[in-house]
Amino acid sequence: EERAVYADEWFIGGDLARIDADGYVYYHGRDNELMNASGYRVSPLEVERCLQNHADVAEVAVTEVRLPSQVSLIVAYIVPVDAELPHAAEKKRNAMAIHILRYAAQHLAEYKCPRKVEFVDHLPRTASGKIQRRLLGERK
Repeated sequence: EERAVYADEWFIGGDLARIDADGYVYYHGRDNELMNASGYRVSPLEVERCLQNHADVAEVAVTEVRLPSQVSLIVAYIVPVDAELPHAAEKKRNAMAIHILRYAAQHLAEYKCPRKVEFVDHLPRTASGKIQRRLLGERK
């Protein structure tokens, strides 16, 4: 049983990270949070960090949403700086979504880019404040 959680002196906790040439550790998230995008594994944290830098984004969470055809899409759920946007006319929401998707395309590899943006009033969280991505993916 101990072998299942240790590899040599390393504890296998399900966290993904990399160490650069200078010894800095970069956290990429949990193994069970990775999304499948065109056969690539994508960390939601990397996509969220990118989108969080957009001036019109107050908060963001991304998740993989499975379509009935068994294809998966990366969807960005955004709490916009403009609190009225989730309730605005479809044309205004679509224009902002296109703007944000173009921003993502300039800063992320194509396979990491969200294919859809949904504007929300808030992100669902646990009592400890963690985003509940699973609940976002279940939204209709």
